[in-house]
Amino acid sequence: MQRSALCLFVLACLLGWGCSRGRSHNTDVPFTLQNHQIRRDLMTIYFNQADSSVIDTAHHTLSIDYPLISDWENREAQQIFNTWVNNLVNENIAMFNKEMVPDDYQEKVWLDSLAAKEYAYTGKSSSLYINYQPGIVNQDFIAIHFAFDAYYGGAHGMQYFQQLNFDVSSKKILTLSDLFKPDADYLNQISQYCRKDLLSRLDEIGSDSSMVLSGTEPELRNFENFELTSQGLKLYFTPYQVAPYASGSQEVKIPYAVLEPILEPDGVWRKISKQANLEQR
Repeated sequence: MQRSALCLFVLACLLGWGCSRGRSHNTDVPFTLQNHQIRRDLMTIYFNQADSSVIDTAHHTLSIDYPLISDWENREAQQIFNTWVNNLVNENIAMFNKEMVPDDYQEKVWLDSLAAKEYAYTGKSSSLYINYQPGIVNQDFIAIHFAFDAYYGGAHGMQYFQQLNFDVSSKKILTLSDLFKPDADYLNQISQYCRKDLLSRLDEIGSDSSMVLSGTEPELRNFENFELTSQGLKLYFTPYQVAPYASGSQEVKIPYAVLEPILEPDGVWRKISKQANLEQR
C-alpha cells in the first residue's frame, strides 16, 4: 500500500483519558481498597486523498481497572502495595503502546487514488483490558488476581495473568520459592500434583496429555501464577499452556496438607489456614 504524502501525527479521537476512582471493596480491614479506572479510545482514520472521504477506521482501546489502598496507618505497607500495582499497570500500558504504535503508525493516513482503490482492511485494531479479583484481603495478607486480555490483530487476543500475594508482616510480595523450605524440591511436587489433576480431567478441559505434560514441566515459569487461598495453593494456567485456547484458562488447587512437609513452617500460609479454620467453627 502506497502513501502519497507525509502522514500527520495528530490525535483522531480521545475519550475518557486518565484515571477515575470507582467502587471501594468493603471489607473489615484497616484500610480502603479502592477501584481505579483508565479508559482510552484512540482511532486511526484512513482517508482517500482525492476527496477526503473516510475509507476505514481502526480503534485502539484501553480499559483498565486496578485497586489501590488508601487510609492505612501502615504507610509503608500501603506504599509497597500501591507501587507494585502502579508499576504493573504502567508496564502493561507501555507494552501495549509499543505494540499499538509501530514505527509506521499514523493517527491519520492519507491514501492516493490507487492505494485507496486497492485498500483492504489490515486488522490494525488493538485493545488491552485489565481486570482484577480480590482474594484474601486483611491486615496480614492481601491476594489480588489480575487478568489481562490483549489484542494486537489476528484470530484472537492473548489472555494472561499476574498474581499479587502480599505478606504484610514481612512487607514482601511473595514469589513461589518464598513459600517453601530452603532446598525443597517444590517444583517437582507441584508439577506431579498438577499433572495428575489435569490428566484426570482431559475430557473436561478439552485437552490432551502432550499439552498437559508440556505445560506442567517442573520449571518456575509454569507455576508463577499462584495464589494463597484459605484452603491451599491455587495455580493458574493461561490458554495454550495446558489446554487449547477455546478451553480457556485452567486452575489447580493443592491443599496445604499435601505441601505442608515442604512449606516454611512459620510462613504466612499457616496464619491464613488457621484463620480459615477458626471462621468455619
